[in-house]
Amino acid sequence: MRKQLARTILAAGTVTAALCLAVPAAMAAGTWTVTGGKNFTSAQSNGTTFSLKDNTKNLNFSCTKGTGAGMVVDQSMSTNTAIGSITSSGFSSCSGAFGSTGSDSQTAGTVSTLNAGTYAAPVTTGTITNVDHTLSVSSILGNCTAEVKGTAGITYNNTTHILAFTTAGDNLKITKTNCSFFSVNDVVTFTSGTGGETVTGNPVNPISVSQP
Repeated sequence: MRKQLARTILAAGTVTAALCLAVPAAMAAGTWTVTGGKNFTSAQSNGTTFSLKDNTKNLNFSCTKGTGAGMVVDQSMSTNTAIGSITSSGFSSCSGAFGSTGSDSQTAGTVSTLNAGTYAAPVTTGTITNVDHTLSVSSILGNCTAEVKGTAGITYNNTTHILAFTTAGDNLKITKTNCSFFSVNDVVTFTSGTGGETVTGNPVNPISVSQP
């Protein structure tokens, strides 16, 4: 009986020790390290075309120039997934439906949040939340605007320093418009295809986002 009890206590102790060893690893898997910046600017990489698509109306609007600016929060082994912010961004040299031309810019006074999601070296997949952009369009139908709000899917590559926009993770809608070819609540996606924007940190460069 005593031998059985001793074996039971030993087994329980072994399991407990194993669980204790596993806790730091589990905690580490959920932490982020960010270096560089703290401020940054971004500009389209060579050959990049940014595409805004109104999926509800099946209308495309493409831009060949894009810039952005913001900041990242340097951190080490932090569980904070909101790693930075975008204070200004815009896209120009745009064209689209009905022979339209125009531009897209972050609505004045708004700030978007950069969020880290998952990491597979050297790429972090995440989102930009609180997106608020105004699309200004000129076409044969006249001049008009459309406001787009929501969440945009992104990736960031530590090796190439490219911030790419993906349709995965997008939750964007037109919230206000006076354009006849758009409607409020139209579902929108935004992508940079195989390209994106090259990010430059200031005063420290490059910016790196990683997990242990």
